[in-house]
Amino acid sequence: MKEKVLNALKNLGFETEGLGQFGYGFDYEGIHLVWIDSDDEELLTLAVPGIMDKEENNELKFYLLMDKLNSVLKYIKVNEYGDSMWLFYERQIIGEEDLEQVLPHMIVHLEQALRHLREAGEDSSSEEVHDEDEEVFITSDIEVSDDNNENQD
Repeated sequence: MKEKVLNALKNLGFETEGLGQFGYGFDYEGIHLVWIDSDDEELLTLAVPGIMDKEENNELKFYLLMDKLNSVLKYIKVNEYGDSMWLFYERQIIGEEDLEQVLPHMIVHLEQALRHLREAGEDSSSEEVHDEDEEVFITSDIEVSDDNNENQD
């Protein structure tokens, strides 16, 4: 799989650089992407690393954006790695798929997800994340009903 992916990236005009255990990095339109080399011959994973850092002053915004993106994006997983947010596109390769067609599709979806993140960040950056006038939903005040568990013996 490794040689197929590297050849496809080269044929698409990308220059890759080895990143040790992470795989290989390359750039597309100013975006640094990583192909994650895996022992699984059927798994193809591209990632955009470090798209947002989590700090004490933005932790709530960090997780709200992550949750929002995971709920609206197709094919893309948004995860925390270390103290930063990463975008991942994982795809199972079945048989002899043409990686020169698969990879651009994956790259475009990652680029669109990054654009969506930037738009979501701009929408929330002009507002306070936690407004004092806003009602807060406190889950500790909720009692769990045992009605659903009555018939289980």
